[in-house]
Amino acid sequence: MADKLYRITSFEGFMSLLVNKAERFVRPIDGWEDTFEGYHLHLLDTDEGAKRIIRVLYYEISGQDVKTTIANYSKMQRARYACYGQCWSLVEDSDAMWRIYSYGKKAVQLVSTRERISKMITQSGWFGYAPRIEKVKYDLLSSGSSLMEVLKPRSKTDEPYFHKRIAFEHEKEMRVLLNDSQTYQSYTAFSVQAITANLKRTDTTLPIEERILQASKKLNGKENFYHRIFEKSITLKVDKVGEYLSGVRVHPQAEKWYVDLIEKICSQYSINFLGQSDLYCSAIENVPDNVLFDRDDIQQLEDAM
Repeated sequence: MADKLYRITSFEGFMSLLVNKAERFVRPIDGWEDTFEGYHLHLLDTDEGAKRIIRVLYYEISGQDVKTTIANYSKMQRARYACYGQCWSLVEDSDAMWRIYSYGKKAVQLVSTRERISKMITQSGWFGYAPRIEKVKYDLLSSGSSLMEVLKPRSKTDEPYFHKRIAFEHEKEMRVLLNDSQTYQSYTAFSVQAITANLKRTDTTLPIEERILQASKKLNGKENFYHRIFEKSITLKVDKVGEYLSGVRVHPQAEKWYVDLIEKICSQYSINFLGQSDLYCSAIENVPDNVLFDRDDIQQLEDAM
């Protein structure tokens, strides 16, 4: 049986999925709140950070081959600007998750599986690579997530998106990542060629990381070339929401009228309604006395009365 995946969204997000039949994927570094998202790719946003990346690529990854370094550097730009993600969780009920994503106690939890998500992406006509759906590793800043480790030979350039700090371990996150490969590939060959050409006009006495950085500063006459080319989010078509989702649940502290509303909406759109989370429900009144108290406790209560 496939593991279920869970994603909490707002009422507006839920209705947008149903009415517009579309799912939104965002560029992680620009769309997610955690400033450590894709930490190693964040380094590309500053000159010093970019030079640090180039040094590792040149001396540790690319065998001090300039052309290979430039190609790998361009691939990392793709990972920074042309990857789009969505966050799911393996945890059905979490006090922390329901509180963080409460939306005024009107949060709606979408339930799906890896297979359903992959099928939705395929049916949407997505033209990029196959989606990468993997568990997040909570090891950022530990020995297992050094810059060298993440950029090691044969590692994927989007690997940084699958590492987070231990403080977020409660999320038990399964991340869905898409690569805009078709658009990217048409520009990568150009950028590698342009950077290589620009490199010839740089000062050869400068360190290699400084020269490559200078050569990549302006492509096609534009600063921030990749930032201008790629959108911050993409939208995928979802024709069969009932097949994409295996069910829907409601915030454990939502009022009854709201739970009834979501149930009615699910019925209208042929979505499986799984009810309200019972995380905070107390069933203590149904527990027998001999389970709640031992015999001495009951006797003491009776004597006190």
